[in-house]
Amino acid sequence: MAPQWLGDEQQVNDAQGGGRLDLRPMKAPRTLAGRLFLSQVGLVLLVLLVLGLLLDKVLERNAVERLRASLAAEVTALGETLSSVPADLQAQVQAIGKEGGTRITVISEDGTVLADSDHDPATMENHASRPEVAAALRGEAGTDTRRSTTTGEDYLYVAAPVSEGRVVRAAVPLTDVRHQQSAIRLALLVGLLAAAASSIGGVLLVTRSASRPLRRMNEGVQQLGEGRLDIRVPTDGPQEVASLGAAVNQMAERLAAEVEASAAA
Repeated sequence: MAPQWLGDEQQVNDAQGGGRLDLRPMKAPRTLAGRLFLSQVGLVLLVLLVLGLLLDKVLERNAVERLRASLAAEVTALGETLSSVPADLQAQVQAIGKEGGTRITVISEDGTVLADSDHDPATMENHASRPEVAAALRGEAGTDTRRSTTTGEDYLYVAAPVSEGRVVRAAVPLTDVRHQQSAIRLALLVGLLAAAASSIGGVLLVTRSASRPLRRMNEGVQQLGEGRLDIRVPTDGPQEVASLGAAVNQMAERLAAEVEASAAA
């Protein structure tokens, strides 16, 4: 005989059975319309997801490229206006950086920082190894994206060689680009959701339209199976469905003729 506590536990489990989580997999729809609907909706959502990811990457790349081009033009323009006197140069760079919201750095040909709009150049390390500065020291325009060791923020850097062997570098934090990208992503998400809702509605209408002749034919065949040989199934809809309906009607006519012949005999 089982202990009393075991029976009590079984009763509790039975009482709580209705609240248990059912982990069995969902069954696929039994109807053709349901299966068509789910498959088409899945395809639509997959296409929209891939499209959204691609658009997001393209928009982000374009935003960074526009910013890079703007900084390159700013660096080129600044190179012709900067002072060669160190004290005046630092004050000038600070004023330009404050006005434009861009970090400006002037670097000598040996990598020494001569002026910086955000920091004291005397406290800054040699910049000759910076990728964008190294490219500018070779006479080329250089760009790079990385975290600043001075400020700890992610920056887009653009550097170019200017007069007297110096290099002018402009930098902006990528937080601005990312804030703009977040707003674009939100608008993109809303657009994709609207497209998904519209597409799902269209798929539902098409699925119902495609399955309606089959449902009507199914009803007619069931009535024929019950002995109502005067029933004829619809022959409209797609060509395949219409051909099937015509074949069912011919079969029903032959059966009716055979029944009448048997009754007359």
